[in-house]
Amino acid sequence: MPMLGTKERWMSQNREGRVGLMMLLALVVAIILASLTVILSNVAEPAIIGLLAVLAMFGVFFLLAGAVGLIGLQTRSPIAGHIHALVENSPEGIQITAKDGTVLFTNPAFDRLLANHSNGTGVTIENFLINEPQNAEQIFRLSRAAELGETAQELIQIGRGFTNNETTPAQWYNVSVAAMDGDSGAPGGNVWRVEDVTERTGLARAEKVQAQEIEHSLDHIPVACASLDAKGGVVRTNAKFRTWLDNMDAASAELNTQGLQHILDVETASVFEERRLNTDPGKSFTINGHRRNESGSSTPITLIYRAPTAPSAGTGEHSQASLVMFEDERTLSALKQAASKSIDFSRYFHAAPFAIASITTDGSVESANHAFNRMFGRTSANGDTPSFSIIENISSENHREVMDYLGTVLDGRTGLAPVDIKFGPKSDKTGRFYMMPMTEAGTKSPSAILYAIDTTEQKTLEDQFAQSQKMQAVGQLAGGIAHDFNNVLTAIIGFSDLLLKNHRPTDPAFKDIINIKQNANRAAGLVRQLLAFSRRQTLRPEVLTLTDVISDLSILLSRLLGESISLKLEPGRDLWYVKADLNQFEQVIVNLAVNARDAMDGNGSLEISTRNMSEIESAELAHLGIDRGEYVLCEIADTGSGIPEELLEKIFEPFFSTKEVGKGTGLGLSTVYGTIKQTGGYIFPESKLGEGTRFKIFLPRHIPDASALIEAEENAGLRAGKKLKKSQADLTGSGCVMLVEDEGAVRDFAVRALRSRGYEVLEAGCGIEALEVIEAHEGTVDLVVSDVVMPEMDGPTLLKELRQSNHDMKVIFMSGYAEDAFKKNLPADEEFTFLPKPFSLQQLATTVKETIG
Repeated sequence: MPMLGTKERWMSQNREGRVGLMMLLALVVAIILASLTVILSNVAEPAIIGLLAVLAMFGVFFLLAGAVGLIGLQTRSPIAGHIHALVENSPEGIQITAKDGTVLFTNPAFDRLLANHSNGTGVTIENFLINEPQNAEQIFRLSRAAELGETAQELIQIGRGFTNNETTPAQWYNVSVAAMDGDSGAPGGNVWRVEDVTERTGLARAEKVQAQEIEHSLDHIPVACASLDAKGGVVRTNAKFRTWLDNMDAASAELNTQGLQHILDVETASVFEERRLNTDPGKSFTINGHRRNESGSSTPITLIYRAPTAPSAGTGEHSQASLVMFEDERTLSALKQAASKSIDFSRYFHAAPFAIASITTDGSVESANHAFNRMFGRTSANGDTPSFSIIENISSENHREVMDYLGTVLDGRTGLAPVDIKFGPKSDKTGRFYMMPMTEAGTKSPSAILYAIDTTEQKTLEDQFAQSQKMQAVGQLAGGIAHDFNNVLTAIIGFSDLLLKNHRPTDPAFKDIINIKQNANRAAGLVRQLLAFSRRQTLRPEVLTLTDVISDLSILLSRLLGESISLKLEPGRDLWYVKADLNQFEQVIVNLAVNARDAMDGNGSLEISTRNMSEIESAELAHLGIDRGEYVLCEIADTGSGIPEELLEKIFEPFFSTKEVGKGTGLGLSTVYGTIKQTGGYIFPESKLGEGTRFKIFLPRHIPDASALIEAEENAGLRAGKKLKKSQADLTGSGCVMLVEDEGAVRDFAVRALRSRGYEVLEAGCGIEALEVIEAHEGTVDLVVSDVVMPEMDGPTLLKELRQSNHDMKVIFMSGYAEDAFKKNLPADEEFTFLPKPFSLQQLATTVKETIG
């Protein structure tokens, strides 16, 4: 070994230096002794003479010791420092041991490479080798060489690949030993060197396996294939080519020197050689010729040759040329068809709209199409796809399930149910994995095909549908309760009005009756909220601009929020029209503002902004369930405490509230949700704890005609005047009214109320009874006031029967449901007046008088 030769020269130089220095020291001592003897010969005392004798004795001792090498004074050679630095910084692990195995020296690289093989007894070459019984032969040869003082080198494998269904990567080390002679009587030893060649060995093995797979594939095709060197010699052949050689009794060794002359006729070989020599690197050509048969005849063949590429700039080596030969046109057609299918498959594979990849036993991706790389975000800027594992890109909660699924598939089972997964801890995307085995179970390199589908949008729609179904069920329940409760409230409010007519404000019972009516009205407000949530309230939509609506509300909102909460209005420019019930939409804004005020605890800011949203923008929100179209967006944002994520899905449910008992009914946001949905819009909350909440309301754009615009302007200017006129109107009247109501208390109140206003009133408990009463009545019936939901015959059916005999009959429908709930059961051109329950005596009298005349 070169290092040992350097050490021998260094030791020899040190020995020569020590002898020379010792001789010089002896000479100096002798001169000093002689001088002292001459100077002090006449005056020396016996003690001095004795001291000199001792010094002389030591001088002679050191002189002899230096001469035989027992004692030496070393001078450090300049090369010694360089050798020490080289060994310390070497990437190879180096350890020097004595003949008995005692460790004399170890460099850092040795400790680093063999740190995992110490077993708590120190990093030694003995511990490293003794733990690898699968390398018994190599270890024996190394140990034997160390004992005999010889040089040996072996390749050692650490790890066996697969153990207990888990992957243990194998490691490869080059281990060598060389003898080191001792010097100056010191014992000799051995120098051990260890080099990690795992990567290099792995690449070589992979290349070898790949080459074997290629050769195996080529042996099964019906054409003769060969690889040629730069001089035209045959380097490698497939089975078909070797069959031709066997028939011609030609050996591969002869082909290496004589080219293809053994199997081609003279003319074909000449043409081929001429074309081969004149073909540029990397180019191809095709010729038709003949090959020789063992009988001496010839067979037409086609040759396709591809020249080797230009020499590599790094190594200067040429690639090998390739040659394909076949005997008929059908083989050429089959090759072209196979190539075409291969190209088509590759194109179809990468153009597939869903993700496809092949994965190994540990989940590593071997190959993938473009959709798979896009799904996992693994396409780099230069288009390369870095290797990765699917386990790294899914949530940890799915790791075990996916690996169990993969293991079952690799065992050969098919038809398994897919696995739903989440894409990583910081992603809200979801997906579904389908797997099937790509190779047979038990093969050396098993793998599976993975089909991945992004189910994020589907999952969102499923959650929204489930939430919608739940809200619809609750809405139906709330609507049914509200309808029945409205009948009770109508009777309470109505009889309270009748009592108030007979009691003066000074009467003791007057105040009690007022309290009854006020609480009944309060209960009626809760019922209206339930109807709003169930989308069964009566809406009076009109053309509106949200800028005007919010501007008119600003004074009221400022009072509701208080002085310590600032109100900011950010109206959009040229805002589109919407069609909504003004009163109900105002209630939406007020409810959201009150909730924001409570969340900010008296300090913060509320911002209301509006803007137009184009169809393109709305298309990007399809995952939220918003239909594509043009909308007006109204955002209400506060700086309050925020809403926890787990509660966001529940805030629109009726009677759900995070406020303290007695500080809320839990119907405010339910009313908001129902009103917006009944208007045809959408509402979505966004919230972060400690930062605030933002509600986004999407109302469909309405494009009104000219008459609708004029009506909208008139409504805006005359709304207050109409209210004043109604409050001051005379409610007395005359005429015959047919009252149809199945609820006895409501019917009794309505009959008394109308008769007190001067009307003649006929009454009935259902539609059939009403028809009989009208038929028996001798006079004219001017107006029918009917409930909608009744036994035997409901209100709409009664109206149809009445129209057969009296086309001009005027009708008022009263119901606890919304007008739209039954309007669809009537002809489109049917005219009627609607009176929602609960109603007061004044509302009933006003509606009857306006309708009758």
